[in-house]
Amino acid sequence: MAKKSYFLNDDIQFHFKNTIKWKQLVSLYENLDEKVTLDQTIEIYYDTLKELGIIAANELEDTAKENDKTGVELRDGKIIIPQGIKKNGLKAFKDAEALALNIKPEYGGVGMPGLINMINTEMISMADPAFMTIYAFYSGVSKTLEIFGSDELKKKYIPLLAKGEYGGSMSLTEPDAGSDLGKIRTIAEKKKDHWEISGNKIFITNGGGELSLVLARSDKEAKGTKGLSMFIVPRFLEKNGKRVQNFSIETIEHKLGIKASPTCGLLFDKSVGYLVGQEGAGLKQMFFLMNEARLGVSVQALGIAQKAYDEAKEYASERIQFGKPIIKHELIADKLLDMETDIKAMRSFIYKACEYEDLKEGYRDKLENLRDEKEDKSLLKKKYSEYKYLARDMIPIVKYFVTEKCIQIARDGLQIHGGNGYTTDYAAEMHLRDSIITTIYEGTSQIQALLALNNILKRSGIFPFVQTFKNLAKRIRSIFTSSLERNLIEAEIQFSRAVCYLKRPFIFAKLFRNKEKEQAAVSYAMLCAERLTRIKAYMTISKILIDESAGFKQRKPIARRFLRNYMPEIKKESKIIRSGDKETLKRINAK
Repeated sequence: MAKKSYFLNDDIQFHFKNTIKWKQLVSLYENLDEKVTLDQTIEIYYDTLKELGIIAANELEDTAKENDKTGVELRDGKIIIPQGIKKNGLKAFKDAEALALNIKPEYGGVGMPGLINMINTEMISMADPAFMTIYAFYSGVSKTLEIFGSDELKKKYIPLLAKGEYGGSMSLTEPDAGSDLGKIRTIAEKKKDHWEISGNKIFITNGGGELSLVLARSDKEAKGTKGLSMFIVPRFLEKNGKRVQNFSIETIEHKLGIKASPTCGLLFDKSVGYLVGQEGAGLKQMFFLMNEARLGVSVQALGIAQKAYDEAKEYASERIQFGKPIIKHELIADKLLDMETDIKAMRSFIYKACEYEDLKEGYRDKLENLRDEKEDKSLLKKKYSEYKYLARDMIPIVKYFVTEKCIQIARDGLQIHGGNGYTTDYAAEMHLRDSIITTIYEGTSQIQALLALNNILKRSGIFPFVQTFKNLAKRIRSIFTSSLERNLIEAEIQFSRAVCYLKRPFIFAKLFRNKEKEQAAVSYAMLCAERLTRIKAYMTISKILIDESAGFKQRKPIARRFLRNYMPEIKKESKIIRSGDKETLKRINAK
């Protein structure tokens, strides 16, 4: 008898039924007619998620701890992954034809919005986050080929990924090029009908996959990030009727967490590769890849946090101390309530970002394949630009907030388990170990903060001192609003004051062409990037939760508690930014 799909929990169901703009999304991703209505399509989506939640519960959850204990092995150039992943997880999702939920049907996919794939990825991450890192690349590599690849590459490789015959990876990082992609040394040389790729890549998640998207330098003379191109490189080639290795797995990493996920060092030695899209467009394609990957990691962090909370709550309900379950003790109850609030806030935040990304991609696809003359092209362009802006603005902040919060929730989950949590008898220690990587890969928290800072300062206007008058108007308006709205207005004011403080010296330095002061202003802004990102995250989430509570009374306590917890943080971070403390910069500049 199949387990109940508790992974499709009440909060996921709330969003599925109430907050997601299905009408707008479905119109972009499905061809509706009299035979297949909007309601029927939504029901198919729901039933799909329900069944996939059952697969995650049946095939993944019970083997997660054993998979973690077994880990991966490199044997004779081959990656050996735990049987619980290979025979249980991969087989089950392959049999369910669920490896390409968001890929177009003409290439062997299902054609659903990416949000469905992300919710499924969240449930998988609750069951086994290590498996998620293998699963995600089937659709991740497919989607990149679908958008940027030639018709030949799409037809050749996407169906193999969609069927699960090939796995994938993304090869960007090198020994001297982590976040600094301008240092990439892997070279691509043009041949008659292919390219030859040579170089070393490290920290490649699922590097044992049969296809790798490789970022390499196609123009040796170009400096920095110019001259970088993206290539699809198969791990094996057919030569003279034999299967020969095209690139080799040199090492596997022995890690703190997600131990059942292979992280590899790869060697490309004149490996045959095929250009994806235009030559020199690698950086643009990489940004698309990273957007998808950062959302995926955020969803993974949400899944880990949810599982850590669920197990901590269950343990607290059963652990009796001083004559009652510890869930009835005030401090434990308060901690669990904070964990629950943060997880619901994380989910609201992520789903909104995923929705923006789906709408952006839906309008982009509609523009590129516009055939109906009745379609308003200018309106489609406007919609595409709107959601592109919203997705780009939100994704780094989502990645920052959700992954950092995941570690805190996993740590609190272990704390609630007490001494038992510190042993391997319980999974609490595994959740904490697994949580830590989410703040590191696909761009560290500090990289996300710098991206967010850049977006915020670029979009904050030329004359930030005008904001002073706007803030005054907001304070007057707050007299006539609810307590939740008043808190949100105060958060917006604190945010704008911090932004103005950072932007004002930069503007005056530019105005008077003082390069030294301009650089000092930039340095101080970068010093404050994480603080400003946290304020932006707290403020944005507060607005989303307040909007939800306006339509659904059950969401009001979540919004109220979130604001109660984070308004003091907003004020503190804003005050520190506006303190002008440059001790760190003095230390950097000291001789």
